[in-house]
Amino acid sequence: MGGSASDVNSFTIVVTAPPPTVVINSPTPNSVYTYRVGSAATIVPFTFTANSSMGGIRTLTAKVDNANVVFTATGLGTLQASGLINLPYTTAGTHTVSVTTTDDNGTATASSNFSVNVVAPTPTIAISQPTAGAVFTAPTGSS
Repeated sequence: MGGSASDVNSFTIVVTAPPPTVVINSPTPNSVYTYRVGSAATIVPFTFTANSSMGGIRTLTAKVDNANVVFTATGLGTLQASGLINLPYTTAGTHTVSVTTTDDNGTATASSNFSVNVVAPTPTIAISQPTAGAVFTAPTGSS
């Protein structure tokens, strides 16, 4: 009995890269900015960084209070991209910033809240009449 036998098995190994990550660097969560009435707008820096382990960052989308904003992006097409916009505020309120990134392996989103408080200047009073130390006498029985 001198035969031979063979058996062939095939298999596939699939390597899946993780989706990208994105981090909002500023504003930090629940940070508070103050606008003083009469001064220049308060600037809130909105900065973020996206990372991809393979394939490179394809898109970055930024929103403030659910509305798209135009920002400066660097590094698109590479493994790390970042964005920056300075947001001017003169009104009070709580705001939400969010950023979404995509690469060949998926999508990631991050969001953060911040508040803007408005502070009115302290009122001042200047009395011009009567002069300091002046004395007034009212006749008896007058009102």
